[in-house]
Amino acid sequence: MQAQRIITQVDSTGHLMSIPLLPPGQTVELIMLIHDQAALPLPCRKAPIALKGKLREIGDVFSTAPSEDWGLS
Repeated sequence: MQAQRIITQVDSTGHLMSIPLLPPGQTVELIMLIHDQAALPLPCRKAPIALKGKLREIGDVFSTAPSEDWGLS
């Protein structure tokens, strides 16, 4: 099972403005939450400007420490 969060809007007739492409031949369960207000935009996380171009991701960061340290077990 996979989960995907999509926030979209409806037009003046109540129809969804953007519908995601779904995997063919699968069963999909939809849970819709109607917001009282316009949804706040999700924060855009970026590296500090001072680090731009200096960082490289060279592998799986989870394998560098025991799983107990990540609080996932």
